[in-house]
Parts: sequence; C-alpha cells; structure tokens
Amino acid sequence: MNMLARWLESMGQDPRTFLKDAAVFIVRYCVIIFVVFLPLNALMHLLRPAAPLAPANPMKAPLPPDVGLISMALGIYLFCAVATINAVMSGWRKLAGRFPAPQNFAEGQLFKWQSGSVGVSGYSKVLFIRVSAQGLYLACVFPFRLMHPPMLIPWSQVKAIRQKKFWPRVMSSLTIGSPKLATVALENQKLIEAAKQWLPKN
Repeated sequence: MNMLARWLESMGQDPRTFLKDAAVFIVRYCVIIFVVFLPLNALMHLLRPAAPLAPANPMKAPLPPDVGLISMALGIYLFCAVATINAVMSGWRKLAGRFPAPQNFAEGQLFKWQSGSVGVSGYSKVLFIRVSAQGLYLACVFPFRLMHPPMLIPWSQVKAIRQKKFWPRVMSSLTIGSPKLATVALENQKLIEAAKQWLPKN
C-alpha cells in the first residue's frame, strides 16, 4: 500500500482522493449495468416475436419486420439512460443546479471541442468552454447536452487548482466549492493560462 501511495503522489495524485474517485467510478458503472441492462433485457424479452417454424435454410431466414424500429428505440433508450446516470453521478447536475448559466451566455474567450472531466466522468472533445470575468462556463455540444445543462462557475467557487497526470496527459484539476462539490479537470493549458488571473494562487 505504501508503494502505491508513493507512486500516486509522484503522479500528482492524492491517494485518498484517488481511491475515493476509483470507488465512485466502480459503483457508477455497477449502477449503469443494473439500471440500464436489466430493464433492457426485460424489454427485449417482451418485444421478442414468437418463434416461427424453422426455415429449410436458416441462413435465409427473414428478419422480424419491426427489428429496425426496435433497434432504434433500444439505442435511444440506452443513450438517454447512460446520459442521465452520467450527469447525476459525475456531479454535473449538482454543479449546474447550483451555478446555472444565463441563457445564450456569450462573454469571454471561447474554447471549442475541448476535453475534460467532471468528477469521475470524462468528456472527450464535446465541451464548449468560455473563460470570462464572471466565471468558467461549461456546456456540452448537442446531443451530449441531454441532462447536462450549461453552467457558469464563479471564480470565487474555485477553491484550489493542482496538476494531475493522466498518462500521457497532464490536466489541471479545479476543486469547486467549500465544502467540495466536485472537481473539474481541464486538458487545454492555453485555457488555464487565460484563466490564471482569476484562479487561486496555490
């Protein structure tokens, strides 16, 4: 354990925070499996058509007429379910509820198609981020905005910033709120440079 703790510290990670985030990550995906795939299995069982007589050539058996519609419905269901669980368990919903962004917010410097994370959830190339005097604006692009309303975090709520190594990348992790509400990690260092005048000096 001591070797693991020293290795994590050498990577810029706090061992306790890392273990806590890892536990939340595991629980989160166990919940996804339970909430999404068990109802999905039940739904597929209900929608399964009665088995027809076996054709002479199984390779030429026709597909059920509704298979395309059923597949589309199941795909939409999966996307909505995963987006909802992701938004709640990452802390995005909590942050957006606490710091809602004004409608059509367009102030500050815009960074498009950014990567980052909120809590234990990663968002790869789907973030639009604005750095302004009012705060840090985060929004997901459509259709990933489902259950992820835009938020504007005041700089006064950024309590700490530190570098984290997510091999092979280095990200800047912002601690939001006191007591802590969530962490927001950002990959683009030019974005961090643009925000330095408002970030805490630690």
